[in-house]
Amino acid sequence: MSEPYASVIIPTHDRAATLDVTLRSMCGQTIRDIEVIVAMDGATDAVKAVAYQAAAEDSRIRVLDFPKASGRGSENRGLAVRAAQSEKIFYSDDDDLWLPNHVEKLGRALDNCEVAYSPTLSASISGTVHLGFVDYMIPDNRERLTRGELRLVFDTSLAHRRSTYFDVGDPWAHDTDKVVANLMSALSSPGNVRWHAVGTPTALSIHGATRRRFTPAQRRAELEDWTIRLASSTPESLVEAARVEWYVMRCLTKFRDRSFAGIDDFLPAIGIPAHADDPEQAIDFTDDQCHAASITIDLHNKKAVRSERLIEMLPYLLDPILGSTLHISQIETDLVESLGLPETLDLVGSVRATHPYYNELQKLMKSSLLRKSGRHDETRQSLDIRHDAPVYFQAEIYTADGVAAEALKQTNDAIDSALKALSGDGSYLPAHLLLIRCLARNKDFPAAKSAAEAVFALSPKSDIVDYVKRILG
Repeated sequence: MSEPYASVIIPTHDRAATLDVTLRSMCGQTIRDIEVIVAMDGATDAVKAVAYQAAAEDSRIRVLDFPKASGRGSENRGLAVRAAQSEKIFYSDDDDLWLPNHVEKLGRALDNCEVAYSPTLSASISGTVHLGFVDYMIPDNRERLTRGELRLVFDTSLAHRRSTYFDVGDPWAHDTDKVVANLMSALSSPGNVRWHAVGTPTALSIHGATRRRFTPAQRRAELEDWTIRLASSTPESLVEAARVEWYVMRCLTKFRDRSFAGIDDFLPAIGIPAHADDPEQAIDFTDDQCHAASITIDLHNKKAVRSERLIEMLPYLLDPILGSTLHISQIETDLVESLGLPETLDLVGSVRATHPYYNELQKLMKSSLLRKSGRHDETRQSLDIRHDAPVYFQAEIYTADGVAAEALKQTNDAIDSALKALSGDGSYLPAHLLLIRCLARNKDFPAAKSAAEAVFALSPKSDIVDYVKRILG
């Protein structure tokens, strides 16, 4: 059997509802000479049924039925690389999608480098697309990626040579909480590993962290919808329609030891326009995207001024693309320090949300500002948020002195009720972290430590443990 042009690795555990949609996307590439490896990590019976059915229908699909590995299953990804028959290794999550030319474009780039990647496209729950890019051939950016400080690329948008993977130490074999970050760090550390960015997006990341409350049917419907949208889009049209302010702000917060006076300093630092001497590789922001990026930089520098454009941008800045990890509270602080509390509250009240999801975000920030203004009755009214809304978990940031603090004045039963109201089933991690923070703030350390035990049971990840320890001092 001849070596396939590329090997595609899809790790999977329990997403039976989306796996076959992702497989269709992988198998629909312009280059058909590929193998698609479904790397099971203690997969459920439902996932196995989908995978084996797909393999029966398309001989390019191979199923590797691994038992559950420790942690996040990193070891099984390494075993899949070992089993791969091609020198060109690609990845996709089991709930992401590719454009049809993904293998073609990155595969061609790998002829002249060891690691190839495309600009990041992230899909919001609202249907908005967010664009992010950093040129990792710039030495400072490369060093930051190695340290885990500036990662704007995901495995779905990246490919590498199989030989290079083993040259840098078989990184998937090392069990870690941050499995993808560990791979990126290993691939970016040696100076002789050449990275190359193609100029247009080739993949769409549909981040699961923001969709934890989606039912399997909802997840599948979203991927099916995006499949249709991508089929009628070009990479250029996706870039032109994308929002840039979220990833610009993420970059700014990651450059902790560096400041930018304006967009003329910022864009060259991240590599935009990149490879301007090669039209096929060129990436650039539109004038409108440059304007949005400029306002975002001013906001980060505490120099924002009220404008209709800032009002229009605010929902997209608040969008928790990667889950509850974005700097929403920092954006609020930047606004207050730029405009003052009354003006910020008025600005947030002026936002015309274009989607119910953004309306929930607006309510959360408004409730926080009302609380800081001492308008507690209005705060409670503003917090009338649908608890089944996908964004509800962001309440951890905004209700530290609201719902849970109020409950602390009552009984332990009331605390439990407040916790369940935030978490839905009383087990969602951010709600527990909120409770710990509130208990610690109110000096109830025995109760805080008890809540911490529940957190450790839910997630023994080292970064969560360290965060709780910082809360408890």
